[in-house]
Amino acid sequence: MNGIFDLIMLVLRIAIALAVFGFVVVLLRRSLKSIRQQERWVIERFGKYNRILGPGLHWVTPFIERVRAVVSIWEQPLLLFEEKPWLDFKEGGEAQLVDPDIWVRPLGVADNDENTIRSSVRKMVYLVVNWRDGTIDNSETCIQRYLNSITVEEAMGTVQDRKPWWEIVKAAFPDLEKKLAEWGLEVTRITIADFQWSKEVEDTRRKVYEAQREVARMEHAIKSAEKDATRQANVIGGVISQINELLIKHGYSKQKAQGLAPRIFAFVKAAETRSLFLTRIGGEEGIGPIFAEVAAVMERARETVTGKEESEKNEKERKPGKRA
Repeated sequence: MNGIFDLIMLVLRIAIALAVFGFVVVLLRRSLKSIRQQERWVIERFGKYNRILGPGLHWVTPFIERVRAVVSIWEQPLLLFEEKPWLDFKEGGEAQLVDPDIWVRPLGVADNDENTIRSSVRKMVYLVVNWRDGTIDNSETCIQRYLNSITVEEAMGTVQDRKPWWEIVKAAFPDLEKKLAEWGLEVTRITIADFQWSKEVEDTRRKVYEAQREVARMEHAIKSAEKDATRQANVIGGVISQINELLIKHGYSKQKAQGLAPRIFAFVKAAETRSLFLTRIGGEEGIGPIFAEVAAVMERARETVTGKEESEKNEKERKPGKRA
């Protein structure tokens, strides 16, 4: 009997030891908390705020203390307009926002001020029921009111120029920044990828684009015409100058050549286009005298060229005889 009793007592002692060991393990698991670098834990004792724990290993008394909230101090985005409503613009037009986010973090993170960070975390937990929902609701209201006050063209310009949305909204509604600061939050940026425009706005944009393309085409055509006109004027001036030199070369006075050269050019151009008709130039001479003068000039030029060619031919004929 004594042997059986001793065996039972041994079993009981082992069971008690295992129970105590298990209790200690559970106690340690529930009491020792390892907190990551980017987290801050809000601790309550008997339901009342007690302290905020930072990174490292900490003791939290079980059954007496509890973790009220775990707050990340990293910059984090909050999705805006999750239901994708159509927003109205001044002077007409609707659009949905594409990927709108507001990025927030506790105050003090930028300066690495631990005291300010802990104070901000406490405000985020105790001064508002849900800081995420509060931030989203207030931000959506301000953004919607701002978009209602601008035109479609102004909104397009803001996206194309990549202007900072938070700076725009903050300037229009400074109370938003103050309200979020009261909750221990600061906004770093608001991002809106683009606008999903309504069919009415898209049709208008297409018509404006087509009109702009037409204006650009007309401007290009005008510039091309101006270049062609300038080039043509330069050519005409050069031709008239050559005619003037030719007339002087063939015996005309400088004054007579300057007056005759433009008329010869006009005559030749009219003949080339088959639009030659009797006219009066300067109210003094008709086409007859001009034609006679042109014929005389051409004859002189022909005689000069012919004489030059004959002279060159004779020179070539004489050279072989000399070699012989």
